[in-house]
Amino acid sequence: MAVAMAAAVAMAVAVPGAMAVAVAMAMAVAVAVAVAVAVAVAMAVVTVNFFLIERCFKMSTYVIVRTFSAGVFAGYLDSRNGREVVLTNARRLWYWAGAASLSEMAMSGTKLPAECKFPVAVDRVLLLEAIEILDCTEAAKISIEGVPVWTA
Repeated sequence: MAVAMAAAVAMAVAVPGAMAVAVAMAMAVAVAVAVAVAVAVAMAVVTVNFFLIERCFKMSTYVIVRTFSAGVFAGYLDSRNGREVVLTNARRLWYWAGAASLSEMAMSGTKLPAECKFPVAVDRVLLLEAIEILDCTEAAKISIEGVPVWTA
């Protein structure tokens, strides 16, 4: 663009009556620069907005995690680092009925929610020694979250 601008100025000085052409070329270059800047700014805004939306409304997978010694939990997978798993809005599945296995629980949920013993959900839990992580279906998530809170 700088070359085009220099050529326009040289032409305006060397050729009489070419001032209008030089001005038109300079304006075209200025418009091209303005458009390029506008596009770059728009792309930056879209990138930043997508990043913020992704961070604020992080789409988490609802999972069931079996640990080596802490039991079984269901919640939203926040992070995993080796055998360390962080769940949010997590419930301990202390006792369940209406599902023959955790695999069935992850696929269908429980058919006997009143017989299950799932305590209150905690905001966040760090689970050590996770030995099994099962993704849940939407139906299973609704079923597990719908089990009444078991209290002492």
